[in-house]
Amino acid sequence: MLTLYDCKTTGGACVQATLAEAGAAFEVREIDYANGGTKTTEFLSINPRGQIPTLITPGGHVLTESAAILMSLADNYPQKELIPPPGHPERGQMTRWMVFMATNIYEGYLRCYYPQAFTNKEIEPVMEKGRNHVDAQWAILEQEASASPYFLKDHGFSVLDIYIWMLFQWEGDTTRLGGLTPKIRSIAESVMERPAISPIQDWHFGPGLGYEDV
Repeated sequence: MLTLYDCKTTGGACVQATLAEAGAAFEVREIDYANGGTKTTEFLSINPRGQIPTLITPGGHVLTESAAILMSLADNYPQKELIPPPGHPERGQMTRWMVFMATNIYEGYLRCYYPQAFTNKEIEPVMEKGRNHVDAQWAILEQEASASPYFLKDHGFSVLDIYIWMLFQWEGDTTRLGGLTPKIRSIAESVMERPAISPIQDWHFGPGLGYEDV
């Protein structure tokens, strides 16, 4: 059985959602992130970076970095078609945008919410630049997204959509973001409403995407 170290509202949401869509057998070990649960000797022996999500395979292999975990799981459950197969025209595009979000949007939000980790001076400029950076990246993603319910026009639903769903809810003011990125908002809604993911939505974020229609 797979073991996922997770905490509500964190990057573990996309991993739980992918595991649920794959029909994988897994257990969740909830970590008290706010009170230093990722800094214990026991956890650091598993993941020296002290970060969640962290996934342990039945063979004892450790997987970290949410985007990498999602793509690995999708490849391990090919029958679920959560990722375009090798050679598919959209395989490279999916990888492109997964890495794009991991390095720009995911990391940008860390600067918005944990600015003290990126400076020894005033945190407000870090937060402001982080916010402006994230907005610009969402605008790029909105321009590239398909008008269909999911990002990839030909393949359909993939772990890329799961990643978008999670990161969209990290925004905080999703009313504002939903107004700026209607296609991204539609993708997040489509993912949230999938039967396998709806319970994960409730556990991590609560019902709904946290915004009113605009």
